[in-house]
Amino acid sequence: MAAWTVSELAGPEHGLGHSERGAVLIGAADDALRVLGSRRHPGDLPEYHRVVAGIRAALGDERFERLYAEGARLSLEDAVALALDEGDRRRVVSTAGGQEPAVLTTRHTSPGAT
Repeated sequence: MAAWTVSELAGPEHGLGHSERGAVLIGAADDALRVLGSRRHPGDLPEYHRVVAGIRAALGDERFERLYAEGARLSLEDAVALALDEGDRRRVVSTAGGQEPAVLTTRHTSPGAT
């Protein structure tokens, strides 16, 4: 269920102008579904393909593939944390210094934790 939910958030992220984050979420969800031996419901496939096509068109094939691969390397726990993170989007995907985009995940801790 968590993998499916992460995937479903990629479309709204893309719609809000966060296509990089959407590509990472799709990559994370696809890999989690693969590891779990699961797949998308056939009724969800048209929307999935529409979202992937939109993100791919916005980013270009090469950039999409890089970000998708970054997402695929995330654990499901980190992918869920990324999907729920409402903080500064720059912490998630950074292209600072002209370097390749990188996923920078953050861990949520309870108050007072170190």
